[in-house]
Amino acid sequence: MYAKQKLYEAVSSLTGTGSIQERLTYAGVPLVILQTPANEVPADIREELTEIVKALTVKPLSDRTGYPPRDLSDDDAKKIADRILSLFVHVMGGL
Repeated sequence: MYAKQKLYEAVSSLTGTGSIQERLTYAGVPLVILQTPANEVPADIREELTEIVKALTVKPLSDRTGYPPRDLSDDDAKKIADRILSLFVHVMGGL
């Protein structure tokens, strides 16, 4: 399933190196790709995915210098990261 792949890529980005804001930027890229109309997003995650992408794209994910970190507090960043992980667990069938 395409959603599983893209959510895995996002979670994998969250476990990488760098600040949580930098890792969220990288995690946002596969989520934006997943959300594009050409791809099928399962109905049961569509609303949550839309909210997460909206939170991550207040500032564009990329600019001329690459992928700048998000402008989020560590607490807000952690909340978004937790939401991404929850979506992944959901599409994988739960715990």
